[in-house]
Amino acid sequence: MIAIQELAGTNVVELVIDGPVSAAEFDEIVARLEAAISTHGKIRVLELIKELGGVPPSKWWDDLKFGYRHMRDIERAAIVAEQRWLEVFANLVNPFFSAKLKYFKPAEIEQARAWLLESGE
Repeated sequence: MIAIQELAGTNVVELVIDGPVSAAEFDEIVARLEAAISTHGKIRVLELIKELGGVPPSKWWDDLKFGYRHMRDIERAAIVAEQRWLEVFANLVNPFFSAKLKYFKPAEIEQARAWLLESGE
């Protein structure tokens, strides 16, 4: 299950991932992210990962295409999760993305939002 919302008056999009993501949910999220990019030019993303359940293999290619197409449209991404391996992952891949990636624990979600709202790159 995945939910999405935009923080009113900002370019911040929040995703909540709680278990497996269906193909239809994936397509809806891509459409909503592309709409936010169209509206704002560049966006910032908060991913609250409660439980990571995976994406259908049929959507892996779509995920790669979205990432390539919009790699410069995401300025910052905050990953909020209990899973410590996601912190390691964020630190490993950060140098390869134009977006700044940062890991936060669930208790630090307000710090994640504040970081996303900071001015500047």
